[in-house]
Order: sequence, then structure tokens, then C-alpha cells
Amino acid sequence: MPPFPETPESLDWDARAAASAEQSERVLESAGARDSWRNLSARFAPEPEGAPEDPIVPNIAKWLGPDADLVDVGCGAGRLSVPLARYCRNVTAIDSSPTMLSELRSHMNDRGIENINVVESTWEEWPEQKTRATDVVLIAHLLYSVHPIGEFLAKAEAVARRRIVVLLSTAQPIAYLHPLWEAAHGEKRIESPGANEFGALLRSWDIEFETTPLEPIAQRPFPDPEASVRRAASRLFVQEGSANYGRLEDAVRRNLEPVDGGGYRFRWQAEVIPHLFSWAPRGE
Repeated sequence: MPPFPETPESLDWDARAAASAEQSERVLESAGARDSWRNLSARFAPEPEGAPEDPIVPNIAKWLGPDADLVDVGCGAGRLSVPLARYCRNVTAIDSSPTMLSELRSHMNDRGIENINVVESTWEEWPEQKTRATDVVLIAHLLYSVHPIGEFLAKAEAVARRRIVVLLSTAQPIAYLHPLWEAAHGEKRIESPGANEFGALLRSWDIEFETTPLEPIAQRPFPDPEASVRRAASRLFVQEGSANYGRLEDAVRRNLEPVDGGGYRFRWQAEVIPHLFSWAPRGE
């Protein structure tokens, strides 16, 4: 599989993703967080049994079938791996977070799922040469901080026989908290690239792709200001009782507004729209 060439779009992606990732890593290190998903795995879990199916699932399942194999890169706690296991022969679920994978295994056990192979690894370190090629590679809400993007996607193309499927929003789903980053950490958040930049990236490589905009991600109101402070501190890795916590709490309370019907939201919450991209691997 030929490598992706450097283009202005790929260089811009790598620069922005690297700067945003470095900023996140500094914050995590200062917070002493070994596994950044330790308290968040439940948010990346599949819908409860008996609940309506996640509407994104049929959009991905159309590329699968009873004889198809799927690799879910950055599977989290199985939000997509678990429901998609019903639509294919086998799922290889890859994630580097032990917390996420523990949650995934719990859901597998509870639901009697036996066709998911759980792998603790980064995508870059996963030895794909030891595993036969798969039909579909799925990368959901993972690419925001990935660099170099060309190498990452070239590996997906080397593994996938039929399709690469990427789920990416116009901004990170957590971006509604980014205006609080300066209060929490003393510097403005460096925004990572998203769906708009990804479309431009694929076009710069002359890839013929399909893209489907999905329903905007709606931010549910917080029940009270205290809940909004706790959520912001958790997602921004600010420890309660620290000086940063006090500054963050003040910023949160100053920027909340009541919502009709009850609850609170931030004044600046903007629409975040997920996009589903897919394309066939290029020829050798």
C-alpha cells in the first residue's frame, strides 16, 4: 500500500494535532493521571440492553455482514464494538486504556458476547502482520490528536480489505468545556482538527470518499451549578481543593445560564456535528 504524500493539509493537521496533544499530555502529567479515562469509561459504553439502538450503528453495519471481520480502533468501553458484533463474524477491539477495556469485558460477559477479541494496545504498536487482514477498519472519535495522520491511516488501509470508516465531529465532543481551559490551566486550549479538516485532508490525497453528516451532539443541561463544576473539573483534570479548582469553579459559575425547562448550560455551547467518512482502500 503506497504511503500518503505530504500535502499542505496533512502538514497542517499534524501541526495542530501535535500541539493539542502536547498540551493535553502536560496537563495529565501535572495531574498525575496514568489512565486519562479512569473515571470516564461509562460514557463510552454501549447502550443498555433493551434500549433503542445507537443510530450510528446501522450506518456502519451496512459495510459488514455475517462473514465480515471488523477492527475497532480506539474501541473504548465498547460503545460500537458491542452492538456491531451482532452484524459481523468477529470484532477485534483495540484500545490502550485498561479501564476502558475492563468495562468492555464486563459488557461482553453480561451479554454473553463471544466474538469480540479484546486487545490492549495503541494502533501504532498493534502488530497487524500477525493478524490476517480484516474487512473493515473503524476509527471513531479518535483522530483529533493523531499525528502523523498519514502513517496512521496508511496502516488502516494496509489492514482493511473492504472499507475504512471514520467517525469524527466538527470539534471534539468535549470542546464545550474548552473555553474554561485558561481558567483551569492558565493557557488557552489549542483546538485540534476535526471533520472539516478531515474532509479537506482526504481531498488533498485524491481519495474518493463518502461522507454523511449526522445529528448534532446535544449537550444535556446540568441539573445545578455544582454538577457543572464537577463535570468540568473531571474532564479538564483539575483536582478539587487546588488553586486551579477555585479559578475553574469561578469561571464555570460566571458562564452558566438557566435553560427553559430546568437546568443550566454554558453561554457559548456551539453545535458540534459528527460526520461519518468512508472509503475503499487504495490499490497497491
